Amino acid sequence: MMAMPIMTVSSVKSVTTRKSPNNATIRERTVVYEGSASPRELLEAMVIQATAALKALEVSKPPPVEEELTEEQKRMTVDVKGKSKQAETAFTDETQKLYNFCQRIISTADAIDRSLLDTKGQAFLTRLKASLPKVITSSSGQSAWVDPGTTEESAIEAYLDWATRVRFEYCDLTVPTTEPVSDQQLPHYKSYYNNEIRMLAMSDIPKRSLAIAKELSILTNNLPTAWNSSIFLRIDETRVDVIKALITGPEGTPYYNGCYLFDIFLGPSYNQAPPSVKYMTTNGGKFRFNPNLYADGKVCLSLLGTWSGPGWVAGKSTLLQVLISIQSMILCDEPYLNEPGWANDADTPQSRSYSANVRRMVVKTAMLGNLQNPPEPFRDIIRTHFRLKAQSICKQLDEWLGKDDGKSTQGEFGVRNEGASQSSNGLGADVTELKRMLRVLEAEKSK
Repeated sequence: MMAMPIMTVSSVKSVTTRKSPNNATIRERTVVYEGSASPRELLEAMVIQATAALKALEVSKPPPVEEELTEEQKRMTVDVKGKSKQAETAFTDETQKLYNFCQRIISTADAIDRSLLDTKGQAFLTRLKASLPKVITSSSGQSAWVDPGTTEESAIEAYLDWATRVRFEYCDLTVPTTEPVSDQQLPHYKSYYNNEIRMLAMSDIPKRSLAIAKELSILTNNLPTAWNSSIFLRIDETRVDVIKALITGPEGTPYYNGCYLFDIFLGPSYNQAPPSVKYMTTNGGKFRFNPNLYADGKVCLSLLGTWSGPGWVAGKSTLLQVLISIQSMILCDEPYLNEPGWANDADTPQSRSYSANVRRMVVKTAMLGNLQNPPEPFRDIIRTHFRLKAQSICKQLDEWLGKDDGKSTQGEFGVRNEGASQSSNGLGADVTELKRMLRVLEAEKSK
């Protein structure tokens, strides 16, 4: 039963009437059911969340069980002002409860699998395990080639299945070194926040660890994935506070199908304070893609405390909120309106010109640049994204060429793009090269 899908109502057709053989009136309603996730599949999703939480709690091992205090010892835990010093241990107790709860979830799944092995056999259990959702790690070797099929419908289905599988992964985000490294030496990280990360390496902040554990348990199964826009995360295998994000631009915007990278660090005060987020797709600090995305990588967002509006709510706001806000509010259909004072200038010549300029930057950097030099750890993500959507993107590029106003690409502070000649803004050449690379990707076969 644990492996059987749960049948849920898909649709209900209106009531119809007909006559029975004995001329009695029969009222009929057609109810269509479809199979959803099986109980074991739902449990596996919980196991993934529990495992993510436990991984985050590794930096704060469960406290040892203490003996019951005597009345005298209890009195000694009260300070001179008469206030109990149990505030810190209370939070540690909460961490312990989460740790135990996650362990019980995993133990339950293991017990069910043992029962299925005894009753159904190894072959059944192997097939079941193969069908369950998984969190892939860099060492799992599961970056399999994905076949887009021959139609747009099959490509969309393949893309969604692939994106859902790979949206959340653990990997090694440290900088490789050829020199021997002792246990006492701290690694460097492929992150803008490398210095801050290394400074916090030996810190033990249980409250922060608990917040990160809860955060990761949410992110594992809740990152949005779709044909028109997705969010991918890579978490360091040993430092779960070190994160990289890739957001694909939403449909209907001048950012569509571009890949936008962010370095994220969950600092010492997380989640009482917001995470640190740096935008990395800037063409070497030359391009400002949005009034809220500076060429130096600054991300202006009220949740981060870098923009006006509702701010971070200590202990309640989440990294997922930040990511979705960037995806929906910054990578928007008319970015010109994000600038204060321009909010009422929708569909003006200035706004259309701004969007045209963004499209040129997107093609050069967020599309072509990322394909030519795919940044780690998203190389496979970027290549598969463009390969599965190659035909759709080629049509999109033709539309963008038709919309272009022929002006020179402007980067930060109106600086003209150095790659454009006096007679061309370089978009045509970038599109031609991008299409060539897309054709090469399409020709790839599974090895």
